[in-house]
Amino acid sequence: MGIPHFLRLFCVAFVLDPGLLQGNAMMGSHEEAADARRTDARRAEVSPSLLAAKRLSLGEEVALLKSSGADRLHLDVKNGHFVPNLGFDPDVLKALKAHTPLPIDVHLMVQDPLGWVEPFQQVGAASLAFHIEAMETALEEQGDVKVRAQVKALCQTIRQGGSHVGLALSPNTPVACLDPFLDCVDYVLVMGVVPGKGGQTFLPQTVDRVAAIWELREKQGYSFKIQVDGGVTPQNAPRLWEVGADVLVAGTAILGTPDYRQAVQALRPS
Repeated sequence: MGIPHFLRLFCVAFVLDPGLLQGNAMMGSHEEAADARRTDARRAEVSPSLLAAKRLSLGEEVALLKSSGADRLHLDVKNGHFVPNLGFDPDVLKALKAHTPLPIDVHLMVQDPLGWVEPFQQVGAASLAFHIEAMETALEEQGDVKVRAQVKALCQTIRQGGSHVGLALSPNTPVACLDPFLDCVDYVLVMGVVPGKGGQTFLPQTVDRVAAIWELREKQGYSFKIQVDGGVTPQNAPRLWEVGADVLVAGTAILGTPDYRQAVQALRPS
């Protein structure tokens, strides 16, 4: 799939490198810089995605994940519009908070993310990440300048409500689209698969995208974290840590195994 037309227009003014516009910053220095940028094992976090959990025993699942060494939890929200599937709602988060002290990150895969912020903050969302691609309709109707202002205003609304702010990036969206907003986010959520369905195969270009975002963070002096969500396995986790990931989100790689503790440990940097 190519870059959506509305995103190409939106991002072209912020392209720092031709590779960034294509969404794959093919930097020859990856191997040389790996040791310098390897994620500190003391700060690396593993976040199980509850999309892969047993729905009829979510309370027991999150308690088991805590005892298995998970650092935080990931909750996908879908309303059938931005992506065709349905996900969790605020009532689920409220119920889960009674079963775990772990911070729960809410991933808004919805159109009009603003309407979902307050309901999730009222029930204890530690963070809220929304997709820049969800602004497509507004961009077509209002233009890029107004939409950039809306994205920043949404970041401010989330922060003022007491949650950390995340900006999610789908595989076909250029890394350069992040540039105007990196000063107002706490983390970037890099999708390793097309959003909407669990159990997909990891897209290998994700490694280069994480490396490109790490480069932007270091060059511009930001402190946001880099999360990777989708297709994460013990096989690709080491490379993702090496190129700068701070948090790995994993669903079936943890919850699809018989031993959650072993699965969480298998994803950690060595």
